[in-house]
Amino acid sequence: MAFRERDGFASGDGPIATSARRNPSLWIESDGPEPPLAWFVDGLIPRGDVTVVAGIAGSGKTAAVLTAMSANGSDWLGRRVHFDGACLWLAYEAQRSTKRRVRALGLGGRVCVDRHPPNLLDPGAVEDIEDKIDETREIIGREVDAVVVDALADALEGGDENSFRDMTTALRGLLRLAEQRGVTVIVIAHRGLSSDPRPRGHSSINGHANVLAIMGDARTKRLKTVKLRDAEDYLPDIKFQIINRNGAPAAELLDGGGAKAWPENFLSSDALALCAVIANRSPATTWDGLRDHLVEALLSVKKRSAGAIRKALSTNKISLFEKELIRFDGGVVTVTDRYRGVTSNAVASSGALPRSVTVVPPLGGDGNVGNAPTWRPKSEGV
Repeated sequence: MAFRERDGFASGDGPIATSARRNPSLWIESDGPEPPLAWFVDGLIPRGDVTVVAGIAGSGKTAAVLTAMSANGSDWLGRRVHFDGACLWLAYEAQRSTKRRVRALGLGGRVCVDRHPPNLLDPGAVEDIEDKIDETREIIGREVDAVVVDALADALEGGDENSFRDMTTALRGLLRLAEQRGVTVIVIAHRGLSSDPRPRGHSSINGHANVLAIMGDARTKRLKTVKLRDAEDYLPDIKFQIINRNGAPAAELLDGGGAKAWPENFLSSDALALCAVIANRSPATTWDGLRDHLVEALLSVKKRSAGAIRKALSTNKISLFEKELIRFDGGVVTVTDRYRGVTSNAVASSGALPRSVTVVPPLGGDGNVGNAPTWRPKSEGV
């Protein structure tokens, strides 16, 4: 098969050479890995992404997000906040109330309130917000780490929150803003009066953003994880209350609220079991050499199909490497000092697997391809 020679591409029967003018929106694996996942609020709000905080009127949405902005390296609802810059607050509603709260919470040197934010449906909305990010940096003297949209329905002036087109236009613009400027975008949104924790409006919002919901009653609030793209597991609800702080409402974790500090080495049951196999295997060997033991580890956590095992092996291999918990040296896989430093031997050993579980036949391929029969313990008659 011959190829035409055009715009710097090679001709002939071999593979096409990469053009120096390749479209920057195209990505292939050889371009290198994405930067490791970073958190704005550990385990709850990822940095450089869009997260929606939804709740009914009066549920404490604005109070909760403003309290997070005041954390500044300390805990918010039991989770560490990594915020040492400035916040641009796009106040589409209740501008006077927001300014009063910012002053009462002592956030004047960190939060800049935009009283006339752009309509997110306008073609130049993202560029307008970027200009205001630059202005905020000049005014406050800090890099802008966060942009808050308060609230989503009011940001769609002339639009319909139940419209796929309007919701997608707004959220794609915010995603582009987060990617281009590296800011964390927090969108405050309303939800219905029912027990459904999802934000009000078109369902596409759940496809474009991470979603947290404020549930509960006037006395006890619950921060519920509705969707977190990069979380290992869904988290238990976090119980908190709204208190008065210097004349402004603020969120405070309740005793026994179920919010333990998010450890840097947080591992799902699958990831913990895989790391335990790698850490306890001597001498060290390759990932492929450990495949049978890794599959056995996954099955000890939960029985699953061959396809589910391949997917779990692939995703965990990438995730553990990006978190710098495992390393590859000449193909040999080992746990890192970071893993050993943040995971006690007792915890690591808890991932050890019962020797009674034997997996046959061995899984072929690299964890991503190939067909294999469903995995079951040998005692079940495989």
